[in-house]
Amino acid sequence: MADPDDAVQRALNAVDRRRRWTIAALIAGLAVMAVSLGVLFAAAASAAGKTPNGAVLKALFTATITEMFFVACCTIAVLLHLSRLAKAMMQAMERPGE
Repeated sequence: MADPDDAVQRALNAVDRRRRWTIAALIAGLAVMAVSLGVLFAAAASAAGKTPNGAVLKALFTATITEMFFVACCTIAVLLHLSRLAKAMMQAMERPGE
């Protein structure tokens, strides 16, 4: 019969691997958003002298929406990680022999 601690350790290792991929994906998403916001701000700065209709204000509004979206994505990633961790732990405790 297998050791119950071994089953729990395998479940934790599987969750840890998934967490690493999630963190890598979030960092890549943050990098893409940072570059796109940089391009947006550069375009707004070049248009600010030409048009007095608030191009900079529109860029700031877009940046705020983008940041709120990124925080929401990070929150969802944390919630999914915690639910996956709890599920893996419960399964490992229910079937320690496998």
